[in-house]
Amino acid sequence: MRKPARERRACRIPTHVPFATAMKKLLEFRIWGGWSDCDAANRLTSDMLVQQILYAIRNVPKTTERITEEIHADKRAVRDALTQLHRCHLVYQSSAGETWEARIGIFSKEDVRVAQELGKKYGDMEAAILGETAHAVREVFEGCLVAKKYPWKAMSNIILGGLIADICVLDRAPFRTEYRTASFLPPLQPDGTRWEYTGYELDKGKIYPMLKWTFYHNQYKDSHGGFARWGCFEEDRAARPNQPEMLFFFGGAREILTLLCWGNLTLEWVCKRTRLPREFVEDQIEEMHGFNPPAIAVEGEQLSLNFPILGRNDLAALLTKGDEVAEIVHNQVTKPYQSEREQISEERSLRAILPGNVLAREIALQRLIEDGILSLPPVAPAPWNAGVWGWLGPLPMWDEVVQPVDGG
Repeated sequence: MRKPARERRACRIPTHVPFATAMKKLLEFRIWGGWSDCDAANRLTSDMLVQQILYAIRNVPKTTERITEEIHADKRAVRDALTQLHRCHLVYQSSAGETWEARIGIFSKEDVRVAQELGKKYGDMEAAILGETAHAVREVFEGCLVAKKYPWKAMSNIILGGLIADICVLDRAPFRTEYRTASFLPPLQPDGTRWEYTGYELDKGKIYPMLKWTFYHNQYKDSHGGFARWGCFEEDRAARPNQPEMLFFFGGAREILTLLCWGNLTLEWVCKRTRLPREFVEDQIEEMHGFNPPAIAVEGEQLSLNFPILGRNDLAALLTKGDEVAEIVHNQVTKPYQSEREQISEERSLRAILPGNVLAREIALQRLIEDGILSLPPVAPAPWNAGVWGWLGPLPMWDEVVQPVDGG
């Protein structure tokens, strides 16, 4: 699943879609890439009628009349839904205007079952690589400043799972100059950006019922640093703040938080180093101390962070090791896995390639958790700061690691 790291423009689709609704979902959707209309698409595709339409035209073009007959719906409602889907670039309309076909991947339970079987093979291969290199990664981590407060047991999921298996393997390695190819990128869309919006038929209420955990990684960043949240889709998380951008964009909080990543400081030192008015700093600290649990802990005169932030040197050291591991995974897992998925998708006459790299990662991380190499995800209700971490300095990802593929 992808990270909503960019600001989104105002939605062009009405917030209310007057289609038939149902409590039970047929499809669940995942996005990869930066898409301004993602919120609008999510509202649109949450409707049961819209989901039925997309499922009906997932691989075969059909007329409005045929769609209406197959899903037993009102023709006018189907026509209106197709118009909305077309505005969101989720369906194709034939040049003659006679047929419609999904322009995004919509996978049936059987498609997902095939993907899971293939994913087991490559997920086990990735787990073996990550498991063999975990000790070396841990050694690098324990040489970092952040390790003085946060032990490997508390950070293994974030470092090995979030930073290496997610960012380095999926967002960096495939896009370096020597590997650069559009096949690993989200598709180029009519709006000139790259994003992938994919629907999956649910099985027992889940996309992948075989998995105990499916992970997400929300990131908010700029050239100076960022905050992220690594967690499970199924988790029950405590409320505030429910997204890392509340820390990233919360007044002067970011400046105060990143300053504290170097160690505990007094209020006087924070004011002196940030050059912010004392009253403003006091208000910010009071606000963040009021989180449950606090974002900033206050003990006497000392202020300290209540979640990890990697300094520039920490980030550089971990990325160096992470990229070494990711290159092995890329050559031994990602590339052959991509080729086999493409072949099977063609054999099954699918309009989109079977889901893959993220699935292999999920299987790999599940194996590592079961083997005790990674710690268990937090039990519900997870505190808001579970899996929340930050960093200082640039962290280039797929659209920044090399010059964009589309630029030649």
